[in-house]
Amino acid sequence: MAEPLSNGTWTVFAPTDTAFNAIEDAEDFDLDVEQIGALLQYHVVVDKVITFKELPCTDLTEMSNGETSRTKCSNGDKYQRGPGQLDGMLPKIVMKDVKACNGIVHVVDNAMIPEFDK
Repeated sequence: MAEPLSNGTWTVFAPTDTAFNAIEDAEDFDLDVEQIGALLQYHVVVDKVITFKELPCTDLTEMSNGETSRTKCSNGDKYQRGPGQLDGMLPKIVMKDVKACNGIVHVVDNAMIPEFDK
């Protein structure tokens, strides 16, 4: 995964350690290596730097794995969710617009979950 992120510009939704631990602890949610890769790529937007203000409420954003996530807005907060989101684990942006040399990072308190074939 490091090589694809070495060139270009990016928007990254970076889950906290607690977010990844919550996935590990979720019942009946076991991921294989391929699914883990898709989950990680689902947190990256390719060739776009999208600030918190520019994240459009209710619109879809294409992620690096080819799927889309939806931005939900409520009371000034923004959430970035996937179609496979686990109940009670809506990813809220808890730190926004962290500048990086090749893009921007938004920290989320839960992982964004793509649709997995079961």
